[in-house]
Amino acid sequence: MKWDIENSLKAYEEYLIPGKALEGPFEGWVIQGLLGRGGMALVYLIEQGGDSSRFSGNRSVLKIMPGYLVSEFLVNEYESLKRLQSPHIVRLRTGGESFLPVQGSGICAEIGYLELEYCPGGTLEEYRRSFEGPMPAFYAAKCMVSIFQGLAVAHQSGICHGDICTRNILLDGGETLKISDFGLARVEGQHNKGRQGRVRYFPPEAFGWKTSPANYKWDIWACGIIYLTLIQGVHPLENLEESKCEKTLKSFENLFSHPYIKLPEYYEEALKKQLNLTSDTLEGRLAFTLHQTLCRENRASAEYLCKLTKKALREFTEEGQETLYGEHYHHYFKKNMGKTLQWREPPKISPEQMKGSGNPSEDITYIPS
Repeated sequence: MKWDIENSLKAYEEYLIPGKALEGPFEGWVIQGLLGRGGMALVYLIEQGGDSSRFSGNRSVLKIMPGYLVSEFLVNEYESLKRLQSPHIVRLRTGGESFLPVQGSGICAEIGYLELEYCPGGTLEEYRRSFEGPMPAFYAAKCMVSIFQGLAVAHQSGICHGDICTRNILLDGGETLKISDFGLARVEGQHNKGRQGRVRYFPPEAFGWKTSPANYKWDIWACGIIYLTLIQGVHPLENLEESKCEKTLKSFENLFSHPYIKLPEYYEEALKKQLNLTSDTLEGRLAFTLHQTLCRENRASAEYLCKLTKKALREFTEEGQETLYGEHYHHYFKKNMGKTLQWREPPKISPEQMKGSGNPSEDITYIPS
């Protein structure tokens, strides 16, 4: 029985409620809460059970997808993450295919799953909203360094992410940002199946292509959009209908001249007067870096942009800024950790359910059904 995606996800969601003890390859693990629901997948926080009243603290993220989508998206993400080792990319633990009882249907549905590193700080989108306005230049630069570092590793391995956005950047508990969701990733030069991803993060050259070869420069443009979002406090094309994005991006030679782009005053001045590597302010240096991400041609590499941003931070970091950044980060982390979860008391787990360690191997293995 092949359901449509929406009904499949709804059935899984009704079955995998908080407190549900898992079976199969995750026997001994318990659903703690739903972290997210995308168009094709559900993402849960799971924890290895200890006994009826306590948990081991061994947590992971379980991403599941209907079986008929596995070959196109889940295996694609698995293969990408298997090749990438970086503190700025979410770590893959295991992946495979299994069967899941569907609530009230009397059948078992095939699913694909990935077990991933848990990042308890939420998304960059949530973090940037905690500032309730533009993010200070120093904070924005610190965030971008992490993103550039992760992308540099991916691009050097020949992988283009294809879906860089604030919701796909996660925060751990130690001031590190990590790139996640490689479901649309492609090897550089490999053709995409149609135009996939988020339109508001597309570069101008992406429009008009039904299929197009994966190109790392698309990721760099998306980084520029993230950078603008952080320093503006809002996505630069937030109020623009998706259907108008193509015409808008193609009609402006310089994105910064667009009426929707409202930069902080210090960036406006930096872009007009100090667009070079010898600027004597942090904002001036970062404006130059920003321009390198959003130019129409000859976009810089992630590695080069990372070096530029780190150099600017070294030269213009004022005393106490690092401490303030860390304090804000950890205040945010403490305040928001677990907010999106549907928490409830841990269930009682019978000895039969707890047989076997149930601990997925730390080695990366793909286990077919």
